[in-house]
Amino acid sequence: MRLYVVRHGIAVDRLSPSVTSDAERWLTEEGKTKTLAVAEGLEALGVKVDVILTSPLVRARQTAEILTEVLEPTGGLVETGALEPGFSMTELCEVLMAQGPPESAMIVGHEPDLSELISTLVWGDDRGEVEMKKAGCALLEIDALPPSEAGVTLRWLIPPKVLMRLIR
Repeated sequence: MRLYVVRHGIAVDRLSPSVTSDAERWLTEEGKTKTLAVAEGLEALGVKVDVILTSPLVRARQTAEILTEVLEPTGGLVETGALEPGFSMTELCEVLMAQGPPESAMIVGHEPDLSELISTLVWGDDRGEVEMKKAGCALLEIDALPPSEAGVTLRWLIPPKVLMRLIR
């Protein structure tokens, strides 16, 4: 399975007076614009996904909606608590397996969880030096669900600036 891992786009600051909870932070206009460009960059790379899974937090959901518009996954967009901050790999695997499991899936979530997920799957612990930029994307190839350390390959980790340049 190809698993695309995407961090949500640029959101309003958590200290903004208009924000009452972290869960409701939304994408800024810049965040929406950059996320759209990232989605178009992924499309230019030929990325195709069966399903996009997203955290229910507003900023992740908005990011996933933009990605869904551009990439048009056959299985659509699925909101899941399995991608809320502090999620477990076991719960995420259950949600992925309930989808088929898909040949290719995209997850949209939060830091530091996504970097820790990549590090744990690829190197066996969460101390790896993976840095997911906002709206950045990584591609993991996973031999089986649940994944084992030996059956996961990090194919690429692309920051948003590079993805945005693909459409210019």
